[in-house]
Amino acid sequence: LDETLITPQAKSQLTLVFERLKAYLNSSNLLADKKLLIITLTYFLFLIFWHWGLRLNLGIIFFLAGGLAGIYFLDLADALFALSPSPFKNVLFQSIFVPFTLFVLTSSGSLFGAGLVLSIFLSMIYSQWLTYRQNGNLNSWFGVIKREILVKNQQIYLWVMSGLFIFLSLLF
Repeated sequence: LDETLITPQAKSQLTLVFERLKAYLNSSNLLADKKLLIITLTYFLFLIFWHWGLRLNLGIIFFLAGGLAGIYFLDLADALFALSPSPFKNVLFQSIFVPFTLFVLTSSGSLFGAGLVLSIFLSMIYSQWLTYRQNGNLNSWFGVIKREILVKNQQIYLWVMSGLFIFLSLLF
């Protein structure tokens, strides 16, 4: 970067961001969960066939690019901004993300945006199902709520979110 165009503080912040990005890209977490990658690609192939059939369309490239960007979007945001615990992997964020996803799918007209939000939503649902399978609960996702949420209610929440994800997918 041209030293005359950037302040020392901005240069320092950019250097930090690039170091975190490099560390994230070099980490084993990026492709560690190949299942998520396979599930996401399969899901997007289904959606592409559902929406466009066998017709080739330039929009497919934008939609798929958004989907690929969304796979690790939240993990990358956590890594870049050094956020721990993740503010994105909780029920409050997810509850806000659902109407945002509905808005993007129905109002924005952006195929990249549609792919991005559906992929992020899929990543959250996948992470929740993994957490539930491993721990028998979603306590880590409900940590933003001060009172204890019964496991039965967590199961209901998980099924409702999964149903909303399927509904929004078919809406697209």
